Amino acid sequence: MDESEEEHIIGNYYVGWADMESNRTICFRKDPEGQTSRTIISGYIFAVGNDSSYIIAKSHPGVTTDITYYHIVDVREEKLTNFHTDNCWTTESKKKFNLKRSELGILNLEFDKNYTENPW
Repeated sequence: MDESEEEHIIGNYYVGWADMESNRTICFRKDPEGQTSRTIISGYIFAVGNDSSYIIAKSHPGVTTDITYYHIVDVREEKLTNFHTDNCWTTESKKKFNLKRSELGILNLEFDKNYTENPW
C-alpha cells in the first residue's frame, strides 16, 4: 500500500512521510509543486512549531522513544544538510535546547503540530 502524508510548515519547508508514518521527516522543497525534496531533519518527527524565522522540532532516532532529539532550524536561509551549522541545531538535551531558544529569542515558540509519539 503506497501511502504518504505531508503538511506545509512555512516557506519551502514541509513535515511528512512516505510509505510509513515512522519515516516522518522535515524537508525542503525548492518548488512547492515539485516532487523533489531534501531532508533537513530525519528520524521520526513527532512535534513541530514555527514562527516566521525558526522551526523547532522533536524527534526520536529510531524505534525507541527513550531518546529525544530537539531541533532548531533557521528558515531565513536555505538548508543544505541536517548537520550542525550556523543555522541548524540538534541536541539530546532539553536544557541545551532551551538555552539556544533563549539565545535566539524564541522561548515562547511552542510545538503546535503534534503527532503520535510512538508510531511503531
